[in-house]
Amino acid sequence: MERETILIVDDDVNQRTVLVDILKQKQAFPFAVADGESALEWLKTERPAVALIDLKLPGLSGLELLNECKKVSPNTACIVVTGHGSEDLASQVANAGGYGYLKKPYGLEELLLLIQRALEQRKADITLRDSEERYRSVVQSSHSAVIVADVKQKIVSWNPAATQMFGYEEQEATGMPIELLMAQRFRDGHRKGIDQICATEGAGEAHRKLQVNALKKDGSEFPIELSLSSWLTETGRAYCALIRDLTEENTLKEQLFQSQKMEAIGILAGGVAHDFNNILTGINGLSSLVLEQLDSDSMIYDDLREIHELGGRAAGLTRQLLTFSRQLPPKVTQLNLDSLITNFMKIMTRVIGEDVDLQVKSQAGNTIIKADGGQIEQILMNLAVNSRDAMPNGGKFTIQTERVKLAFPRREVPAGSYLTLTVSDNGCGIDPKTIGRIFDPFFTTKDVGKGTGLGLSTVYGIVKQHDGYIELNSKTGEGTTFTIYFPVLNQGSEEFAQPDSHRKEDTHTKVILLAEDDRPVRRFAERVLKGEGFTLHSTENPAQARLLFSEHRQEIDLLITDVIMPGGNGSDLYRELLAQKPDLKVLFMSGYTGGTSRVTEIRDQGHPFLPKPFEPHALIQKVLSVLQR
Repeated sequence: MERETILIVDDDVNQRTVLVDILKQKQAFPFAVADGESALEWLKTERPAVALIDLKLPGLSGLELLNECKKVSPNTACIVVTGHGSEDLASQVANAGGYGYLKKPYGLEELLLLIQRALEQRKADITLRDSEERYRSVVQSSHSAVIVADVKQKIVSWNPAATQMFGYEEQEATGMPIELLMAQRFRDGHRKGIDQICATEGAGEAHRKLQVNALKKDGSEFPIELSLSSWLTETGRAYCALIRDLTEENTLKEQLFQSQKMEAIGILAGGVAHDFNNILTGINGLSSLVLEQLDSDSMIYDDLREIHELGGRAAGLTRQLLTFSRQLPPKVTQLNLDSLITNFMKIMTRVIGEDVDLQVKSQAGNTIIKADGGQIEQILMNLAVNSRDAMPNGGKFTIQTERVKLAFPRREVPAGSYLTLTVSDNGCGIDPKTIGRIFDPFFTTKDVGKGTGLGLSTVYGIVKQHDGYIELNSKTGEGTTFTIYFPVLNQGSEEFAQPDSHRKEDTHTKVILLAEDDRPVRRFAERVLKGEGFTLHSTENPAQARLLFSEHRQEIDLLITDVIMPGGNGSDLYRELLAQKPDLKVLFMSGYTGGTSRVTEIRDQGHPFLPKPFEPHALIQKVLSVLQR
């Protein structure tokens, strides 16, 4: 017998003494009392493994004590000792939770055998109870829905995760056919799957995972992963369904896919931009030079001017592509927002649609801001697309500019002078629950396939790049208003001061080494620089540039070099030549505007950089700016 505590409750002192002696000999720890009240007092602090309770006790009866004992010590195996047993007594003992009864007179072996069996049963009951408690704890705390169905495929067990997932409380779900949790189109497949499980031998076999659409209480569908297992019972096969909600997982997968797609677009855009910008530099630059030499009444003047304008539009498309792929740093200039909006109206009209009343209220006058015109157009485009989608049956779309001065901070906007760009519509508005996530990347309220969730996050990013602020006001059914605050530029700012005027005779003493592998770009740059009076040595690769530099080292003032060239790169070339002539100045140029390590390194180090394509005047201004440093 195991060394366990055993409670003896008997009003016969001789019987108590005998039982105590016997149990001590068997290495048990007996404790004896004469009545039920004393036993309950002792049970307040102790928990015996077995209780031997005489049926007839003074005061509290043996059955009454049994009931109280199971309340305070449910793991105690209670044995009732009586002088006359019966089926009725056995039933009463069992109903009260007792292990059994022992009829007097009894033999020693009979007593010890019954105690031993009670201890074994108690141990098994505790193990089972602990196992059930662990199972219950796991099931109740699981983030997956755990649903048990009986042989009729009706729900008999339902955990809190299932309530959160499907919307039914446990009492509502209990007794409901489990197939009602599946979308209608999957129910036939569910029945076939159950038939297949029924034909499978073996209990507790786990079957393959399925991805299907489930049905919430409100009738909405959502994706789940279903893992079904079964086991045989006395009445047939029961089932357990382990269900994971895939909504968030699928959303994350879609976001990852979108992110990878954007990264791929960015890489593609960078490569296309490099080649395309080289081509555009030649087209725009050479056409600009020819236009300067033609009279406006020439037969080909208008055609050539249109070619030049088309080249400019192509350059704008490249900038928009790079902006969208986040590879283009802001190309900041002094910008008149009213003029930009006026010039952009033709495109806006096509985007917003004929059934929308487009109104522009320009009240900023000649206020100037520091901004990238292409990115401001991107803001207008994205907000216009959102408003159009919010007004499927037409409506009113308004763009308004105004100069404001905030004497005190307004929400996140510090006090100061601003140019506000207000874009509003009278569409369906934005739900209050949605407003908090409206600028989150990949968040969209549009149907699948009709939105990337990047439109407003791109707007937010551009505004922040321009040191601006954005406010949103919207009411469901009334419309939406975005107000963007751009800091007003002091027109006396040195940041945008134009280079000093020069005369060509001031530049004839300056010598430039040009390294550019693209022939049309090199030819265009040669014509512009020579036309301004510079002495020029040009070449198509770094190796020839080194030879020319060795021949004219003392006279060369400036190196103009492409960043990426066959046989080397511009930054390595500059480092080599700088070691030979410490006062050598440099101007880097490239069709890559960002996203490559070379261009990023050049920008981070603060070296002068001229992105392609560029016009003649931009090249001259940049060269003069570098030489005047």
